[in-house]
Formats: sequence, C-alpha cells, structure tokens
Amino acid sequence: MEYNFEEYKSPGGRILPRITLGKSGGINISAGFAKKYDIRNVVGARVFFDKEKMAIGIVLVKEKVDGMLNIKLAPKQGGGYINTRGFLIKYDIDAERWSNRYEPKEVDIPNGEKMFVIELQDNLRKDN
Repeated sequence: MEYNFEEYKSPGGRILPRITLGKSGGINISAGFAKKYDIRNVVGARVFFDKEKMAIGIVLVKEKVDGMLNIKLAPKQGGGYINTRGFLIKYDIDAERWSNRYEPKEVDIPNGEKMFVIELQDNLRKDN
C-alpha cells in the first residue's frame, strides 16, 4: 500500500478567520478571514454598533458607498486593516479596554449581504 502524504506546516494564526480590535483603534482582518471570504475586491466597510450588546457589525462592500470606511488590503500578508478610530471615539469605545482577537459571527442581512459581528469583551473585567 502506497501513500501520497503532504506535510502540514502550521501557518500560525493565518488560517483562522478572525477580526482583531487593536489597541491603536483599528480593526485587523486576518489572512484566514480574507481567504475564507475572498476580500480581494473589497474597497471598504460599513460599520455598525449595538451599544446594548457592545457589538460591532461589519459589512464589507465592493463598491464605494456613503459613510463607509476604507479598507487597506495587505496582499502579501493576506489580511486587511480598517481605521476605526473615529467610530470608536463617536461611540466612546476605549480601544485598549476592548482590544482583543474575536471570531466573528456571520449574520445574513437584506440584499444578500453578510454582516460580521464581534461582541466586545471587556479586558478590565475579572470574570471574562
């Protein structure tokens, strides 16, 4: 019996579809997320906030729309970056307090679009 093995080489965090809220106030899209959802043609993101649930919703867009935030793609690394400092200031979200790596929930919304939702976790709470 012959086998045709292919060696698995751990890519680190590059395979997991994650969204990270950074301490500097930006949102990083992982390479795993970029690959899973094929964001090569994305030009920006519409960003939403649910204050009661402390949740951020992100809808990626392929054509410019009013109010969207630009996304800076990183082709070599495979991910992307959204500068959300203004958004965080408007909703009084302390990036350092809520910074974390999140696995987004995928929510279907009208027009066949998908919203990626992250529920923020407070870094200052002891029971997280």
